[in-house]
Amino acid sequence: MKKLLCVGNCGFDGPEIKRILENNFDVEVLNIGTIDESLKKMKNEKFDLIIVNRICATDNTPGIKLIDHIKKNKIRIPIMMITNYKDKMDEALKHGAVPGCGKEDIFNFNKKALEIFKRYLK
Repeated sequence: MKKLLCVGNCGFDGPEIKRILENNFDVEVLNIGTIDESLKKMKNEKFDLIIVNRICATDNTPGIKLIDHIKKNKIRIPIMMITNYKDKMDEALKHGAVPGCGKEDIFNFNKKALEIFKRYLK
């Protein structure tokens, strides 16, 4: 079973993303509110993929901070930003994130989202 860390989503989005991904892949999704909490979790657990919200709902920290931390520290876990804003997705890619998608893509579990997650969760 794969393990995914989902960082910074609100009380509705996090559980919904968890439900969708766990129903469509052999994956355990762990929802974490803040980047600081995710860094602590990453010290003690292995994850196959990290997804981070554009802005963490609990403390308004930009998700790009987690991407930068992972890349700066050469942590070998793919990380993707979840955003509907193309300019923010482009910025995340420039910082070293893998291609992601928007929440609407996930909630509709369209072909784009399926293909993106299949790369990391199959």
